Amino acid sequence: MHRYPSNLRAKILTTYQDILIALEDAKKLSRAAGMNQRNAVISHVNSKYTQHENVLEKSKICEDLFFRIKILTALSEKLKDPIDFLSNHLKYKQMIQELDVLIIQSVQSENYETAAILKKCRDTFLEPK
Repeated sequence: MHRYPSNLRAKILTTYQDILIALEDAKKLSRAAGMNQRNAVISHVNSKYTQHENVLEKSKICEDLFFRIKILTALSEKLKDPIDFLSNHLKYKQMIQELDVLIIQSVQSENYETAAILKKCRDTFLEPK
Protein backbone atom coordinates (compact mmCIF):
# COMPACT_ATOMS: atom_id res chain seq x y z
CA MET A 1 0.00 0.00 0.00
CA HIS A 2 1.33 3.42 -0.94
CA ARG A 3 1.53 5.69 2.09
CA TYR A 4 0.45 9.24 1.53
CA PRO A 5 2.00 11.99 3.66
CA SER A 6 0.58 12.31 7.15
CA ASN A 7 -0.25 15.98 6.54
CA LEU A 8 -2.52 14.95 3.64
CA ARG A 9 -4.22 12.30 5.77
CA ALA A 10 -4.70 14.92 8.50
CA LYS A 11 -6.24 17.34 5.98
CA ILE A 12 -8.63 14.67 4.78
CA LEU A 13 -9.70 13.85 8.33
CA THR A 14 -10.25 17.54 9.10
CA THR A 15 -12.21 17.97 5.88
CA TYR A 16 -14.30 14.90 6.71
CA GLN A 17 -15.15 16.34 10.13
CA ASP A 18 -16.04 19.71 8.56
CA ILE A 19 -18.31 17.96 6.07
CA LEU A 20 -20.11 16.09 8.85
CA ILE A 21 -20.71 19.36 10.71
CA ALA A 22 -21.94 21.07 7.52
CA LEU A 23 -24.21 18.08 6.85
CA GLU A 24 -25.81 18.29 10.29
CA ASP A 25 -26.30 22.05 9.86
CA ALA A 26 -27.92 21.51 6.45
CA LYS A 27 -30.25 18.87 7.91
CA LYS A 28 -31.35 21.28 10.66
CA LEU A 29 -31.95 24.02 8.10
CA SER A 30 -33.83 21.56 5.92
CA ARG A 31 -36.22 20.64 8.73
CA ALA A 32 -36.95 24.31 9.38
CA ALA A 33 -37.32 25.02 5.65
CA GLY A 34 -39.72 22.09 5.33
CA MET A 35 -41.91 23.55 8.06
CA ASN A 36 -41.76 26.96 6.38
CA GLN A 37 -42.78 25.40 3.08
CA ARG A 38 -45.65 23.56 4.76
CA ASN A 39 -46.83 26.78 6.39
CA ALA A 40 -46.58 28.62 3.06
CA VAL A 41 -48.77 25.99 1.39
CA ILE A 42 -51.35 26.26 4.19
CA SER A 43 -51.35 30.05 3.88
CA HIS A 44 -51.66 29.73 0.12
CA VAL A 45 -54.73 27.51 0.48
CA ASN A 46 -56.26 29.70 3.19
CA SER A 47 -55.77 32.81 1.04
CA LYS A 48 -57.72 31.17 -1.78
CA TYR A 49 -54.51 30.49 -3.74
CA THR A 50 -53.13 34.03 -3.87
CA GLN A 51 -49.67 33.34 -2.38
CA HIS A 52 -48.18 31.22 -5.13
CA GLU A 53 -44.89 33.17 -5.26
CA ASN A 54 -44.30 32.57 -1.55
CA VAL A 55 -44.81 28.81 -2.02
CA LEU A 56 -42.37 28.78 -4.95
CA GLU A 57 -39.78 30.69 -2.92
CA LYS A 58 -40.05 28.25 0.02
CA SER A 59 -39.90 25.28 -2.37
CA LYS A 60 -36.72 26.62 -3.97
CA ILE A 61 -35.10 26.94 -0.54
CA CYS A 62 -36.01 23.32 0.24
CA GLU A 63 -34.69 22.09 -3.10
CA ASP A 64 -31.39 23.90 -2.56
CA LEU A 65 -31.02 22.39 0.90
CA PHE A 66 -31.86 18.90 -0.34
CA PHE A 67 -29.21 19.31 -3.05
CA ARG A 68 -26.67 20.43 -0.45
CA ILE A 69 -27.51 17.45 1.78
CA LYS A 70 -27.14 15.08 -1.17
CA ILE A 71 -23.72 16.51 -2.05
CA LEU A 72 -22.46 16.51 1.54
CA THR A 73 -23.69 12.96 2.09
CA ALA A 74 -21.88 11.78 -1.05
CA LEU A 75 -18.69 13.56 0.04
CA SER A 76 -18.82 12.09 3.53
CA GLU A 77 -19.25 8.60 2.05
CA LYS A 78 -16.22 9.10 -0.20
CA LEU A 79 -14.06 10.26 2.70
CA LYS A 80 -15.31 7.80 5.30
CA ASP A 81 -12.18 5.68 5.19
CA PRO A 82 -9.49 8.06 3.96
CA ILE A 83 -6.47 5.82 4.35
CA ASP A 84 -7.92 3.00 2.24
CA PHE A 85 -9.31 5.62 -0.11
CA LEU A 86 -5.89 7.15 -0.65
CA SER A 87 -4.29 3.79 -1.29
CA ASN A 88 -6.16 3.63 -4.59
CA HIS A 89 -4.80 6.43 -6.75
CA LEU A 90 -7.45 5.99 -9.45
CA LYS A 91 -10.25 6.59 -6.93
CA TYR A 92 -8.40 9.65 -5.69
CA LYS A 93 -8.24 11.09 -9.22
CA GLN A 94 -11.89 10.22 -9.78
CA MET A 95 -12.90 11.95 -6.55
CA ILE A 96 -11.04 15.12 -7.57
CA GLN A 97 -12.71 15.08 -11.00
CA GLU A 98 -16.13 14.54 -9.44
CA LEU A 99 -15.57 17.43 -7.06
CA ASP A 100 -14.66 19.70 -9.98
CA VAL A 101 -17.84 18.71 -11.84
CA LEU A 102 -20.00 19.19 -8.73
CA ILE A 103 -18.54 22.66 -8.13
CA ILE A 104 -19.39 23.68 -11.69
CA GLN A 105 -22.91 22.25 -11.41
CA SER A 106 -23.48 24.03 -8.10
CA VAL A 107 -22.43 27.38 -9.55
CA GLN A 108 -24.53 26.86 -12.67
CA SER A 109 -27.59 26.11 -10.54
CA GLU A 110 -26.75 29.12 -8.32
CA ASN A 111 -26.17 26.99 -5.21
CA TYR A 112 -23.27 29.18 -4.13
CA GLU A 113 -23.14 27.97 -0.52
CA THR A 114 -22.85 24.37 -1.72
CA ALA A 115 -20.22 25.41 -4.26
CA ALA A 116 -18.24 27.09 -1.47
CA ILE A 117 -18.37 23.94 0.68
CA LEU A 118 -17.25 21.83 -2.27
CA LYS A 119 -14.48 24.28 -3.17
CA LYS A 120 -13.19 24.25 0.39
CA CYS A 121 -13.14 20.47 0.29
CA ARG A 122 -11.50 20.43 -3.15
CA ASP A 123 -8.78 22.87 -2.05
CA THR A 124 -7.81 20.44 0.69
CA PHE A 125 -6.53 17.87 -1.77
CA LEU A 126 -3.37 17.81 -3.78
CA GLU A 127 -3.64 17.73 -7.55
CA PRO A 128 -3.40 14.07 -8.64
CA LYS A 129 -0.44 13.11 -10.79
